[in-house]
Amino acid sequence: MDNGIEKENICRKHECSVCCRPVKVRRGFKSHFGERMKDLPFKEREEIWIPKEHPDTVRLEAYDCALFDEKTGLCKDYEKRPSVCRDTQCRAFETDNANEQKKIIEKNKTEKFYICKK
Repeated sequence: MDNGIEKENICRKHECSVCCRPVKVRRGFKSHFGERMKDLPFKEREEIWIPKEHPDTVRLEAYDCALFDEKTGLCKDYEKRPSVCRDTQCRAFETDNANEQKKIIEKNKTEKFYICKK
């Protein structure tokens, strides 16, 4: 199997959509992305998410994505998803070992956050 195809299916294989529900990006993303924000299928949640494991160093802006399918947990247009989604890297993509992928994804799924309303 082509390695790129398998890597694209890691999320599906492990039934994970934690990166997309909601979309979480580093604080400042909106101002950095500027006018191009209007081209994204994102709706700002007016929340800052702070990982409990990194409360002093990480701040994430949260967005709902119009392309996220709640029923399947998948992107409705995966092949044409925005570059910010294509470029998001989960550590599970760094290994071809299914057991390691599963461990990484399970850790991601159980990550806890402080959620601050703007």
